[in-house]
Amino acid sequence: MKSSKTKSKIIIAGVIALVLFLGYCYLYWDFLQTNAEISTSAAEINQSTNEESRVITLRQTVDSFQKDQSLLDSLFVPNDKVADFIQSIESLADTSGVTHTISLDIQPDSSLSSYNKELLQFHMTTSGTWKNSIRFISLLENTPYKLYIGSVELSQDTGGKRGSAWNGNFDFTVVKNK
Repeated sequence: MKSSKTKSKIIIAGVIALVLFLGYCYLYWDFLQTNAEISTSAAEINQSTNEESRVITLRQTVDSFQKDQSLLDSLFVPNDKVADFIQSIESLADTSGVTHTISLDIQPDSSLSSYNKELLQFHMTTSGTWKNSIRFISLLENTPYKLYIGSVELSQDTGGKRGSAWNGNFDFTVVKNK
């Protein structure tokens, strides 16, 4: 009898050990599954955060480009404002106190045509005192448009009299939207 009691105790202990081992294996497997789900969720959160960050950065870049585009567009004479631009140049000359004549030539430029731009080439002659002529040049350089001054010639009208008139010849170019 003793041996059957011992046998049954060993069998019960073995079954308990087997159940405990299987429970431990199940818990370990469940732990691995939960860890994999957590890792997947963390990766998805990181990816979502990265995508959201990229979208925010992209929006900021687009906003920046729009501001830059507006700034660039402000450097060119709008198509419907050419007459206003000419009047503003004439007004600068009047403000400076120089008499003037102005001529305009519109030049298509193949390098600008793909950007819907063309060149306005101006030739201007002025007459006035040295001070007024220099003031006109300064005002011309500070127009709100990107102006390319090709040449400036100032020559004295009379033989060296103080306060005598100075004649100016100016060639400058500005880019216009088509």
